[in-house]
Amino acid sequence: MILPFKTLVMNLLTLSATFGALAFLLARIKVARDGGMPSTAAVAHGPERTGRIVSAAALLMCVALGTLTISKIEYIKELGFGLAFAVAVDAFLVRPLLVPALMELLGRWNWWAPAPGRSAAHRRDTRRDEARRKIRFTTLRAMEP
Repeated sequence: MILPFKTLVMNLLTLSATFGALAFLLARIKVARDGGMPSTAAVAHGPERTGRIVSAAALLMCVALGTLTISKIEYIKELGFGLAFAVAVDAFLVRPLLVPALMELLGRWNWWAPAPGRSAAHRRDTRRDEARRKIRFTTLRAMEP
């Protein structure tokens, strides 16, 4: 009964520790593509722009989690080693190699969204654009003599 609990905790903590950096990487790729870059160039641009900071953060996490291995409690040792190893694999293998390779293989399907998601994104973008226009108009009026 203990083993499934350890596995569950390890997987949940690994996902929560690595998901933020993955979201950061994918956001950079999406911003580059929305800015007019072709999909292939955007996929290359994302890891290029985020690689150093994400790798440095992962290294810090590995060191911090690795310190748990000096604990006297066996479960904490296992948890520290497992999480440090998982973060290292994610940061130095999955994110720089596998994510861009998979995105390159998927091509235009990376940007597919179901209809409800597309309409929600369109509404959000429309509201954001209207707010930007209002801010520009207000700023321009304030600058008039």
